[in-house]
Order: sequence, then structure tokens, then C-alpha cells
Amino acid sequence: MPNADRLRKVIAACDPSQPVPRDLYVERPNPLSRRLRNEIAHAASARVLLVGPPGVGKSTELIRFQQEAAREYTVVRPPLDTHLDLSIVSWHDLLIFTVLWAGDLLGLSQAKELQQLSDMLRAPEPRTAGFIEGGMPLLTPAQRFRNDHGKVQKMISIGPAQCWDVAAAALAKLEKSSGKPLVMLLDGLEKMGPDGAKQLYYHDGRYLRQFPCRMIVTAPLAMSFEPYFGDIEESFFMIERLRASATSEGQPGFDFFREIARRRGADEVMSPELLKDAIAWGGGLPRQFLQLLATAMTHAAIEGQSEVDAEAVTRARLRVTERWQYQLEPKDITSLGLPDTKRERGDRARLLRLGALVEYEMPDGTLKLDPNPLVAALLERRIHDELRGRG
Repeated sequence: MPNADRLRKVIAACDPSQPVPRDLYVERPNPLSRRLRNEIAHAASARVLLVGPPGVGKSTELIRFQQEAAREYTVVRPPLDTHLDLSIVSWHDLLIFTVLWAGDLLGLSQAKELQQLSDMLRAPEPRTAGFIEGGMPLLTPAQRFRNDHGKVQKMISIGPAQCWDVAAAALAKLEKSSGKPLVMLLDGLEKMGPDGAKQLYYHDGRYLRQFPCRMIVTAPLAMSFEPYFGDIEESFFMIERLRASATSEGQPGFDFFREIARRRGADEVMSPELLKDAIAWGGGLPRQFLQLLATAMTHAAIEGQSEVDAEAVTRARLRVTERWQYQLEPKDITSLGLPDTKRERGDRARLLRLGALVEYEMPDGTLKLDPNPLVAALLERRIHDELRGRG
């Protein structure tokens, strides 16, 4: 393969915005999918909460679980963050939308139970709606949520208890037709803001505890550091924390990221020393690591090079760091320089949401909160510039 074509192929394989194909997936030392299967097996209404830093690979691991559990369960992973307004979402919305979406997916949208649920969400329309020549066709339930989530919520509010019961009956129909228990993967809720997450998981937790099926749900990592999180824990059988890996050479985290690079062919277009640097700057976060690799290789390709050199890695590091230059405020800089015991809770939550502060799994199994290495380097540059300016 010509060198330029090889580099383009590796760039495509390192694209962090694309789902990870089976052949590129690298299993972690303690596979999350295996743990999740064990945790949901004990009860028909088992609930697991998954939290972790942005870019740590939660969605990748849930997709892996979906693939591996498909023989035992009907696993549905609805597109929540593209179809629902996460600033107003409720457990009623999540249950009803997921059941209707699964009905479409399984070809059961015309079943009586699904039709009854769909009809409860439909506002009165003229009898000719959708039949007038050139008029818009009737929206599917999923389209109604995506088109005007607030309007659908108003319809649910007319009879929330009835909607819930009908949704539960429709879910039972899905399970009976598929012949397997249903598992909901509610992925994407980690993107919620702090107020919405508190409302959903804390104030409305009673509805979560009434969910009529197995479920695995994500949430913002910062919520797990709030004083009310103990009450939220009571709604779940298990809390799973997918933490970033320590990536010093010789540790399992280093081998994990080196294998991610090898599967994509990155080790063929950069030296072992530069790959080691990229792993360190990746901060134990697969998305950040792949973003660094793809950016470095893109720079090399633009320069007409067939391999990645040190300058390409440096430029990639600076490019990936850019967003924090604009996002971090003076109080964030101050907070990052403090021990975690002295950080204000709100400051910690903001830094976790921005990915500037990362939760790490240390080799001895303990938890550690550290600045993202890219952010730490940015802080060092700012301090150096300030000192030079004073001089």
C-alpha cells in the first residue's frame, strides 16, 4: 500500500467520532460488559447506573454489552440525545419514548398496545391531516418527540399514571413477542446539566424505582460527588464507575492504549517513543487519545509526510488543547491548582464536566482526581507567561 494511502487509512481508523467496530475494540483488563451482565441477571427490574469522565468510553462499552448480551436479552439503546430535550426529560418520557422506539425497531409498532400508547401522545388533529394532497404525513411517535418534546410532555401530563401503565403493558408485549427479557440502555444522559440531573435522579427518583424492566443508565459524573448522591444510590442495584486508566509504562492502562493504537495501524506510522508520548498526553481517555493520533496524522498528511514526526505530535497536542483555552475561567485555573479537599463542590463539578479534571483508577484500585495532562500543560504555560510578563 502506498505510504499516503496507508496514512489515510489509519486516520480513518482513529476517527473518535465514529463507533468502534468489533475488530478495533480492545477489551479492558476488567471487562465492563461482563460485570453488567452479572449485575442485571439477578432481577427482572435490576437497575445499574454508569458514570465516568467524558471520553472514557462509556458508549463504546455499552455497545459492546449490547452485542454480547443479544443472545439472552432484547437490548434496546434509543437515540436519547438526538431525539429528546435533555433539559426537560423525565422518566415518563424515557420509558414511553424507548418503548415506542423499540416497537418500531422490532416491527411491532402496529400492535394494539403500541398503538394505544402512541394515540395517547397525539394531539387532536383534523381528520384530513396527512391526507391532503401535498400535506405533511403523520409523524411517528419518535418524530413527535424529536419535533416538539415539550408538546409531547403536555400530552403525557394529561394522564401520567395512565401513560405509564400503558407503556408498561406495551413493554410486556415487546418482551413476549421477542421471547427474551428487555434491557434498556439509556445512554447519553451524562450530557444533562446539573439542575436537570438532580431533578431526574433525585427529586423524581420514585419513578425510576418503578421502572418495569432491566435498565442501564448513564449520568453526569459530577452528580456522584454531590451530598445527595447517597439517596440516588438507593434506586440502583449497582453503581459502575468507568474511570480513566493510569498510563505509565508497565501498567495495564499503558498496554490497553498501545493495543488501541496497534489495532488501527498507528504503530506503523509513528515511532514507539512518539506513541508513548501520545499515550501520556491522552490522559487515560480513549477519545482524547484517538483525537491526538488522528490530528497528528492529519498534520503529517497535509505536510506530505508518510509518517508522524515529533512536530506533528506537538501540533496535535496544542490543537486538542485549544478548547480549554477558551472554556477555562480564572476561577477554574485557581481551583485546578488546589488539592481536591479544598475545591468548592460547584467548581469541581464544572471542571469534571469540561474534562479538565479527570477521575483515575490507580493501580491499587484507589480513586484519584487529577487535572487532564493537556490542561496541566496549559496551566504551566500560563504560569510561565505570567512570570515572564512580570519580569
